[in-house]
Amino acid sequence: MITITELSSEYNTTQIVFDYVTKGHYRAYLCHDENSFGIEFIYEEFDCEIEKIFIDILVPSYLDHPKSFAAKLNDQIVGYVVVNHEMYNNRIRIAQLLVIKGFRNMGIGKLLMNHAEDYAKNVGARALILETQSCNLIAISFYRHCGYQFVGCDATCYSNEDIERREVRLELGKAL
Repeated sequence: MITITELSSEYNTTQIVFDYVTKGHYRAYLCHDENSFGIEFIYEEFDCEIEKIFIDILVPSYLDHPKSFAAKLNDQIVGYVVVNHEMYNNRIRIAQLLVIKGFRNMGIGKLLMNHAEDYAKNVGARALILETQSCNLIAISFYRHCGYQFVGCDATCYSNEDIERREVRLELGKAL
């Protein structure tokens, strides 16, 4: 049985590895003229699958009001979710979500997302928000399945060439 438990601050610097394979991305097209502007995302496949890997710590130091939770199976941590209460706008940002490789597609991510939503409701937050990349097709599909919708993007978050690199920051949100 999987349980969700709050972690103490001693876990904050735990190194976590994000990894996924993607076969495409949502290409960002910036549109602007004198009377309008916007962005459109259109799905495109890559020539071959691409593996993405990056390392972070569980609770980044820039978070003001973080809470971290672990999914445990027989006392083994198999996933994490870190939430941050953005007081200025009363939203909960899901800052980290990770299910350990080998434990994916078992419902653990959904349990962690449900826990984050329950936490948000308990503290009276008005919405949840999270970030993913335009090339992380698995995450986009998962978050949309959880009821999240596109609410914004940042075409220069990771570099000045995010659009050309085919990795644009997407913001997905869910009103409570």
